[in-house]
Amino acid sequence: MNIDMQTALSMSSVTNTFCAIFLGFLWYFHHKRFTSIWFWVTFMVLHAAAATLMVFRSTLSPFISIIVANVLLVIGLLFILIGLEKFLNKKRSYIHNIVLIVIFIAVHVYFTYFQPNLHIRIYNINAMMIILIFQCAWILFYKVPKDIKPFSKILGTFFGIYILIILARLIFQIFFPLETNDFLQSGVTDSIMVAMYAIITIGITFGLILLVNGQLSKDIIKSENSLKNTNESLKRSNRKINNILKDTIDTLTKVIETHDAYSKGHHKIVANIASEIAEELNLARSKIENIKTAALIHDIGKVNIPISVLSNQGELSDIEKKLIEQHPKAGYDIVKNIKVDNAIKDIILQHHEKLDGSGYPNGLKDKDIIFEAKILVVADMLGSMLIDKPYKKSKSDKEIIKELRKSSGTLYDKKVVDVALSLLKEKKFVT
Repeated sequence: MNIDMQTALSMSSVTNTFCAIFLGFLWYFHHKRFTSIWFWVTFMVLHAAAATLMVFRSTLSPFISIIVANVLLVIGLLFILIGLEKFLNKKRSYIHNIVLIVIFIAVHVYFTYFQPNLHIRIYNINAMMIILIFQCAWILFYKVPKDIKPFSKILGTFFGIYILIILARLIFQIFFPLETNDFLQSGVTDSIMVAMYAIITIGITFGLILLVNGQLSKDIIKSENSLKNTNESLKRSNRKINNILKDTIDTLTKVIETHDAYSKGHHKIVANIASEIAEELNLARSKIENIKTAALIHDIGKVNIPISVLSNQGELSDIEKKLIEQHPKAGYDIVKNIKVDNAIKDIILQHHEKLDGSGYPNGLKDKDIIFEAKILVVADMLGSMLIDKPYKKSKSDKEIIKELRKSSGTLYDKKVVDVALSLLKEKKFVT
């Protein structure tokens, strides 16, 4: 394979330019997450510029084509080292590298202008490159988190190969020194070595892209785990809240039954009936739970009514009737500051409203009554008729069916009544 140094350098210039473009796209999409990619792009741009200056060595001054070009190579490697350390969140001083670069520049200037010597310049640039590339490989193999180590090792391997190629070039120069002081007139072997730098640059670009993807994968897994932990924490919190709510509901139920001895067991029965009707109507689980919760405490407002009124088995006075009719509103006022679904509060408020507006406390009509309250009013009525009370015996199924049919569509929602009748005939109510 016949290749001259000018072709090898042109190849390096083109390769680094394309790699800079690829990394530029990577920076464009991820620069907010990884600011370090900018350093990698700069590395490729500087190396492309350096190779281009060397290609035109015959037309450019030695200062530009030798000093500036080689300094760009070294500065480019310093940039990729800084970029890697920033990417991996490693902070350290760069003073030693800056001192070495100053020494490198001094040596290069001396052996370009005062005692021109291509051999020493080649040793000088390659030694400086090895020092910087070795640091890149070191942090990639030994200074990275375990979860992205598989990706960093690939990139570190490419840097390791880069070092081996440089060492091979240096060893070759020792045993087969160049017979010219013109870099562009270097032999085929040296030109192939330089061309291999361009090839390894492609591998480094590939490794950098893999490293970013590895970190993104790590971030996604971390986010998923964080989200999972958050969900678990929320579930635990919800369980605690639900337990507190259940205890609150149980306490309120006991308060009602303590205040109104005749209502003992009534609320659980109504809750069971209302839940069964709601399930038969295929309501959403959340609505069924709201109905059940509201049913358990629907008469909490009765704590504001004197026991003498609640236990009165005779005819109520107008004042007593007004007290009774205000218990849904009183119940709403009691629970409105409890952290429960607003629908529960509305169900309690409306559980005595009738379709024709004859209910209480607000005399709402059909369209103004929420459907859950339409279920509870039927369940409450059934609960009262199905169970014996000290002052009142339960009604027979025939009597209940007659009452429901008479009020269907006028006082109570027809769909709810139809389901209640079906469940009553099938004896599915758990009382």
